[in-house]
Amino acid sequence: MSGNTTRRMISAYFQEASPTAFFSGMFQARPENFHSSEEVEIDIVRSEEDVSIVIQDLSTGYRMNSDDLYTNKGFKPPIHKEAVPINSFDLIKRMPGENPFQSPDFRANVITRMFTGMRKVERKIRRAIELQASQVMQTGQVTLTDINGAALYTLDYKPKASHFPTAGTSWATATLAEKIGDLTDLCDQVRSDGLMDPDELAVGATAWENLLQTTGFLDRFDQRRADLGMITPMQSRGGGGIYRGTIELGN
Repeated sequence: MSGNTTRRMISAYFQEASPTAFFSGMFQARPENFHSSEEVEIDIVRSEEDVSIVIQDLSTGYRMNSDDLYTNKGFKPPIHKEAVPINSFDLIKRMPGENPFQSPDFRANVITRMFTGMRKVERKIRRAIELQASQVMQTGQVTLTDINGAALYTLDYKPKASHFPTAGTSWATATLAEKIGDLTDLCDQVRSDGLMDPDELAVGATAWENLLQTTGFLDRFDQRRADLGMITPMQSRGGGGIYRGTIELGN
């Protein structure tokens, strides 16, 4: 019974949390990476920073170079199998934002439910990919659990243990020299093993606050005639990461 009260249905409010892609954005997404195979394999060719050695006489023969050896690794990616049930009986029910006194449009309702479900599933899978990427970047391993925390899938990419060191002194109490030393040593280790200069530092909120409160840290950014870095206002660059500036470490 409506009685004599007047009402108007206005637009519905949809709260949709967009998934972040900070760590997953650091990985490749080539066309060949999209497939329906159960397992994947990759050939890895490694090289060293060899230096050419001179000869003492032009009549000396060439110094022969051997082909770089390669290794083969195989992985079984995690499987996501999501579904969205659509019951024909539910199509006569009112959708969010619809006028309750108008006849339902069955075709429009099934399309709405289908695309709403697809967007929900897409966000869930994107978050799962971001979770895997964050674990790889921090531990080199992937452990996916259910809602109760029980492990359902594990994968160890066998990273170098030296790339995941534990600070000798907690950053909550470490001095500036110790913190800079930790970062510089890690950069040198990555450069030695990966043969490329690391140029991006991802710092968590707690570690960032610890840095700011470290005696002498801010003094590095207030030098005269020496530009050793800068701290800028927060700049959101998408994917959940916030750019805070630059700092020079070692060489």
